[in-house]
Amino acid sequence: MEIDSISHGIRALSLDGGGVKGLASLLILQRIFRTLQMIEKLPEMPKPCDYFDLIGGTSTGGHISESVFKDNPSSYGRFFNLAMRKPFFRAENLEKAIKDLLIARGIDPEALFKESEESKCKVFVCSTRNIKPAIHNVLIRSYTTWIPTEENYDCHIWEAARATSAAPLFFEPLKLKSCGATFGDGALGLNNPISEVINEADRLFPNADFKCILSIGTGLTDVKGLDTSQLSGGDVIRTCVDLSMNANRQAQAFARGKRGRDMLNNKTYFRFDVDRNIENISLEEWKKMDEIRGLTDAYLGRPEKENELRDCATSLRNGTLSPSSNPETSPAKPTLSSTLPVYSTPNFSGRKAELTKIFTIFQRSEDLHKRVALFGLGGIGKSQIAYEYAKRHMKDRSTFWVRANTLENMEAGYLAIATLLQLEISPYRDNVFLLVKGYLESDQAPPWLMVLDELDDKETMFAQDSNGVEIIDYIPRSQNGHVLITTRDSRIVGLRDGLGVPAQNGIRVGPMPFREALALFRRCMRQELSEEATPRQYRVLLDMLGGLPLALVQAASYMREEEASVEEFTALYRDIEKHESLFHESAINTDREQRSVLFTWEISYKRIAGPTYPHSKSQAAMLLDLLGFLDAQATSTRSFSEIEHDMEGTDLFDICRGFEEALPPQTSPPSLLANINESRLKSSKSAGSIQWYMAGFTAAFVEKSDANTSHGWWWSC
Repeated sequence: MEIDSISHGIRALSLDGGGVKGLASLLILQRIFRTLQMIEKLPEMPKPCDYFDLIGGTSTGGHISESVFKDNPSSYGRFFNLAMRKPFFRAENLEKAIKDLLIARGIDPEALFKESEESKCKVFVCSTRNIKPAIHNVLIRSYTTWIPTEENYDCHIWEAARATSAAPLFFEPLKLKSCGATFGDGALGLNNPISEVINEADRLFPNADFKCILSIGTGLTDVKGLDTSQLSGGDVIRTCVDLSMNANRQAQAFARGKRGRDMLNNKTYFRFDVDRNIENISLEEWKKMDEIRGLTDAYLGRPEKENELRDCATSLRNGTLSPSSNPETSPAKPTLSSTLPVYSTPNFSGRKAELTKIFTIFQRSEDLHKRVALFGLGGIGKSQIAYEYAKRHMKDRSTFWVRANTLENMEAGYLAIATLLQLEISPYRDNVFLLVKGYLESDQAPPWLMVLDELDDKETMFAQDSNGVEIIDYIPRSQNGHVLITTRDSRIVGLRDGLGVPAQNGIRVGPMPFREALALFRRCMRQELSEEATPRQYRVLLDMLGGLPLALVQAASYMREEEASVEEFTALYRDIEKHESLFHESAINTDREQRSVLFTWEISYKRIAGPTYPHSKSQAAMLLDLLGFLDAQATSTRSFSEIEHDMEGTDLFDICRGFEEALPPQTSPPSLLANINESRLKSSKSAGSIQWYMAGFTAAFVEKSDANTSHGWWWSC
């Protein structure tokens, strides 16, 4: 049905068209959400789709609505550089620019323009149909409409973006593959879609109040700002004049109307539009990006804009700022907490299917069985998917991250939660599991999500704490709680009749499909390097890497830092394959599918080790070898400093023994790096223990000769 329920007031966004000047809209939107981030004290800038119930846009405003540009203004220049190549503007250039941007974001451009199951935001773009003797305005929606007078158009994402931006001065109309309907630029009739946004919101959410209506323009456009060398005929010129004027005229008309006046008075309607000196920039002048940035910064820097930006951000967060509103009568918003690791994944892309499955399973599961397990090979991206899912839901629920590879690390994770929630921890810390479980199962706890990461050993679930209780019994169950587990062991799913995770709640994480793998790979690469490779070269390399995200990132990291081409790296990879026997069985036989991770690591390792490897190696490589045997969390850099001080003046053997005694051993399941190093130990005639690595590294470390020799890029592998 058309009517959607909505528990809060409507928040809607209207984005004008404006060609290259759409950059101003993107910068303004970014500034508003940066302000919102500050007000809500969020760890990163929130996404518009998490706040708005409806977004409508025209032309480049439509592209922003579809998240073609996401929150990255730098992609604007690359887009227009390709789309607006002179002397002739070609539709295929525009299509390629749109598809390239989507791929770079990990979105399949051939995917249908339809909202996902987990999406809370509805999107439409404006277009026109030239049905003589008149031009008719139409909306292309990401959702189904049941309005008798409206049509639902099945189209791909790139087609929707192309249809809303088929400016008659530059590009030919678009014909949809599905139905053959022809579409022209939405700016011809709805360059400012504010009226359509309001009307559509009324149809979707009848009787709901408006909390925030945000309208963003692309600056006033004077006819002098159009490149007349591209024009022919008086009709086209008159169209351009109308196009240049109607966005501001529609904004003024709405603000003068009763509804607009009421919204202005209640501070629920906000209009931002760069109004000075931008009119002389033509719609296609992509080389003036820096000028547009400067004009937008100057506009937002005016003294009166500070309060407007704050009011708009606050309206998005809390609703209206009407004097009649009484916050004391409103229920207090629960305080949300998070122990999510403070690191970002800027190159995360794709995995839409897995993220949607997680959400769907949580929604359909019974109240006390809201548990999902992601299982698959090491390096397949399970933790990254879990992190991305948790990050996306931080606004809705508390998020807790527990490293579950050992009992000790699980206890540390629960202790961090108990400390954050200010629970009464006993002096001996022997009650943290029970404390956290009790609180999260109580009515006091707001909605929450707990991620148990790296639960790769099912025996950990049945390990007993100091009170003799199995850990599986400390995983909380609640109507408001979700538990997400990542594991390499698929047997955890359905174990003990689903006591841990119900059998139907497991999600196998497989290799990335080619399109997603390509998008991730290109996001990690420098643009000029990625553009040098042919589609066939990409296909060959990505097939070899097997769709494992860790292998993809390691390969791209090496190529980025060494300025190696796809063809050159492929040759290096094939050379490593030929010498597979160099790896000990423990490194390659556990998961044959993981060889691409091993091989891409070895390529990076050889670069660090130096030109004389394997006969000798750099101290940076020896440090890497040593780190492979140490626990990832229990070892602090301070330990090294203390050892250096204590060991001065002692012989090498005592130094090695000091390292073994002072540094915590690897307590988690053997890491990939440890397995690789084990193969090197066993293949070395002179090596019989970890001391072989410690001796070489320690000698250089104590003498302080080149202890910091390393290539920064391997940290990103």
